Amino acid sequence: MAKRVVVELVDDINGQSGATTTRFNLDGADYEIDLVDDRPLRELLAPYIAAARPTNSNGKPGPATGRRNGAPRRRHDLHLIRRWAAANGIPLPARGRIPAATINAYDDHIRSRTTGDGGG
Repeated sequence: MAKRVVVELVDDINGQSGATTTRFNLDGADYEIDLVDDRPLRELLAPYIAAARPTNSNGKPGPATGRRNGAPRRRHDLHLIRRWAAANGIPLPARGRIPAATINAYDDHIRSRTTGDGGG
């Protein structure tokens, strides 16, 4: 007899079904939480992430831009770029590819914050 086991992730905060797992780290401890919508968590953390310095997995400071070897940006990086662009009056389509000029401007902004140049 065949058996089918179905695992349903539910939101750890409100109990809604259809959650996905979001992972994060604080003070060297890894956490994961199942959320239907992780945007409120990402929006809450965004100003802290924007002001923080990236580190490598060994705890040593990483590159100023947070990018290495042309690796693709993670989803939350693109979300932060969109938020930064909106806050700075840079028009972007609601969906789809972010123009390279906007990504470069965001990288320059992050680099200037990290190096203390104070740029936009």
